[in-house]
Amino acid sequence: MVELGKQYLSSLGANKILLMIIKGQGLDLEKNPLNEKEQISLLYSLYKDDPKVEIYNKFPKSSFIKDIADHIYSTGNIVVGWLAGSDRMKDYQRELKYFEPTKYIQDHEYSPFLKDQYNSSKVEMIETPRIFSGTEARVLAKENIDFEKWVSIIRSKKYFKRSY
Repeated sequence: MVELGKQYLSSLGANKILLMIIKGQGLDLEKNPLNEKEQISLLYSLYKDDPKVEIYNKFPKSSFIKDIADHIYSTGNIVVGWLAGSDRMKDYQRELKYFEPTKYIQDHEYSPFLKDQYNSSKVEMIETPRIFSGTEARVLAKENIDFEKWVSIIRSKKYFKRSY
């Protein structure tokens, strides 16, 4: 997802990718075996030296666009592109459709999500391919193997052999 996003940076007029973990409503440990600190540590271990990636180390209180907007606002960024898998894309598109920047600006200096004169979102929605199964990664994470071994198993999968 990140590598695909990097390919869009210049065409979108962006200079970085903001990685934000969105937990949603549930705290199901079967679906999310890593706690917040572990998830952030995992991202830092992968992207800490990448100047094109900024890792946001706080979690929005929900997956609703208003809550995500508040967190993006606190970073000083404006969203020009949004990467998401097909399982989440329609929800984000719907939420962005109903997000009202003019109302948001009533309580903030600016809106991290912009719309054009026709009230259409200026955020380019980029659907990411399904590279590997989250379930498979979670099962491996629960096997108490060390992080380097986990990464080597995931990277050895055929999915990572393709390039964008």
